Amino acid sequence: MNTFLNISFQGSLKDNIIYEQSQNKLIGYLILGFILISLLFGVIIVAEMFLFPSTMGPLNNALLISIGIGILFIIIYRNYFKKGKVS
Repeated sequence: MNTFLNISFQGSLKDNIIYEQSQNKLIGYLILGFILISLLFGVIIVAEMFLFPSTMGPLNNALLISIGIGILFIIIYRNYFKKGKVS
């Protein structure tokens, strides 16, 4: 039994429609990850502030920055990925 299977690949991966869509979905998931991490970091800072009130001053700026980054990424995600501008 001498059967040969010839497999030929044509085109390139960057021209594949599924690849282009998956790249945009991957970026959307990356932004969702940043949202989750920054908001969880904010929750941890709030918990630390309640447990140790003496750290309220130094952690106040970190709390504002982490919550602000989370809100910024939520706005970016809603504008570009949720409404279908980038599929």
